[in-house]
Amino acid sequence: MTTNAAGVPRGGSPMTDGPRPGATETFARTRTECSERPLPEPSSRDVQQRSLSRRGRTALAITGVALASLLMAVSVGCGTKVEAPASPSPSTSHSPETTPSPTANAAESEPTFENIEVDASLLKDPKALIETFVDERTTEWFNAGATPENAQAALDSNTENIDEFATRIAAEYDNMFIDALLAKDWQSNLNIVKWVDNMIFIHRTTLALYFYTSFPDINSSDKEPYRRITKHAHIDSPANQTSKSVTIIDTEQNYDNADLNRVGEGLTAGKTVGNEIGNVTRTFVVVDGKIKLSDLALLSLE
Repeated sequence: MTTNAAGVPRGGSPMTDGPRPGATETFARTRTECSERPLPEPSSRDVQQRSLSRRGRTALAITGVALASLLMAVSVGCGTKVEAPASPSPSTSHSPETTPSPTANAAESEPTFENIEVDASLLKDPKALIETFVDERTTEWFNAGATPENAQAALDSNTENIDEFATRIAAEYDNMFIDALLAKDWQSNLNIVKWVDNMIFIHRTTLALYFYTSFPDINSSDKEPYRRITKHAHIDSPANQTSKSVTIIDTEQNYDNADLNRVGEGLTAGKTVGNEIGNVTRTFVVVDGKIKLSDLALLSLE
């Protein structure tokens, strides 16, 4: 499947994706419309010993259809035909006694407001700053909430389907990233509003794909759960720097691991995210000892 130059899964882009609900609307909307069940602790025996419910078996059995629908939702204009299986293959059918276990993540710290914020000391080192903001914080935002515990809870939920569950969990992190990374007046900047709006959309999409692909004992094609990553490639021009701000133009590489799960192999002919977006301009300012994004522009698209 072709992707846009930003390489967002299945054609989306933090900068140029199609119309979404407004960022300010998404920012303020309450998403907990259904009653919430408490998520199991990582050490909970329920996570490993809960037998797969009838609803759970159905949810995973139809993931081919659900994944195709989700991918099509973020593939506006991609021109690729996505065909989902009409029924699950024998390898995806399990007895009621089956106890699925989501794939464990590599050790990663849970994002908090304090460890997401960027220290003002990086203003003197534009390369380190852009690597921190792009490689670390943007990737962390894409994947925030992608944990085995959340995958199990999504599968077991009796009140929400997986997409709904992913949307609710994603919303629990979005405001934290917004507050930690953006200047307080970000909603007055239309470029940042659009970027935030699409980051929110990409986040919940990535999270849903992670949940769908977290159970290799149900479908062996899911060798690793879906993950979305972006990397700084190089700085394209010298930074415009003052004592309180810096403007950096850079190029970034976006990719995913769709070749290790059904997101790529089963639904998109093995094609994955792997494109560059050129000349992204960001302006950062120092506020109370922390660096905040205050402006953003896409000058040219390769």
